[in-house]
Amino acid sequence: MSIIRSIAFSLIGLCSLNADLSAQNFPEPRIGLTLQAAPNLRPFGQTCGPFTCRPDQGFVFSGGRAQIVAHGFPGTRFFIGISAARNRCLPLPGIAGALVLSPPAVIYAIGRIPPGPFSGRCPEGQARIPLSIPKSLPLGSSFIIQSLGESQVSPLGPIFLSFSSPIQATVR
Repeated sequence: MSIIRSIAFSLIGLCSLNADLSAQNFPEPRIGLTLQAAPNLRPFGQTCGPFTCRPDQGFVFSGGRAQIVAHGFPGTRFFIGISAARNRCLPLPGIAGALVLSPPAVIYAIGRIPPGPFSGRCPEGQARIPLSIPKSLPLGSSFIIQSLGESQVSPLGPIFLSFSSPIQATVR
């Protein structure tokens, strides 16, 4: 089976988990996404909290390495997508938040949140995904990173799908 077909079936499976919740109001998502451009720089993004279509902005270095961190309850699944930066905020039925990625978007990573520390109001594990910034990206160009993941209000609560608030990275 091709990788594209596997991804499509995975997305359909995730969406079917949430089909009965499409008409409900969602609680505040307990997923998030952060990006750290270099070890000595403060990460930008949101570990969890209310969704916003406005991306948290930061920068990455051409030819450098960064680290994407997906935040969520241990054991929950996530997808991370990347696209060119454009103005978009598309709510989708059955999913909390909204899609900010614009076509053509790529699925950069798929995974599960590993066990991790529980901190504050965001009980979370953290999945760390390396990101290499190509030297071919023009200086000043920017891209959006957003995740779609399973969210829970408590470890025993129902699971619902949620988009993370987006991150916009500008190349320096």
